[in-house]
Amino acid sequence: MKRERKFGIAVFVLILCGLGSYEAYFKDDFTLSRVAKSFQELRHPAGSRLIARSKNLGLLLGNGNHCDYFVGELRTSTLSQSEIEDFYEGETVLNPLTKRHEHIFLAFRSSPGKFEAERFDNLPYSDDAAFENAMAQAPAGAYIVFFFAGGYGPGLDMRCS
Repeated sequence: MKRERKFGIAVFVLILCGLGSYEAYFKDDFTLSRVAKSFQELRHPAGSRLIARSKNLGLLLGNGNHCDYFVGELRTSTLSQSEIEDFYEGETVLNPLTKRHEHIFLAFRSSPGKFEAERFDNLPYSDDAAFENAMAQAPAGAYIVFFFAGGYGPGLDMRCS
């Protein structure tokens, strides 16, 4: 009887831990969907064209134990880099974690398949083969407009550790 009781308690504890992890997954997925919804409200330059979209969360930049959020679009335009930068100047996305509007970032094609963004050694997306393929085939004049929020507590979300 004692052995069955101990086994029952152990199963109950494991179920509670599993539920906590699932709750963290749902919370982080919901946060990412809210960021993506806010991102969809961005205006884009006339004549720019969407090539690909990506959104992801997890440990996207750096190392350690934290959660990063990325939402971005690969686009092409006939405008110059400075015209694109001027257009997006002041554009923001609502970050549901801080409840503030925060600036978006731009990355420009520096060579075939390579994009560079100010303040980022590497672009903060992860495990999105379709987005990487689109980047590799992106024409001259392509750019990525993206929102990145990083360094948030991972909770029990294993994607963030």
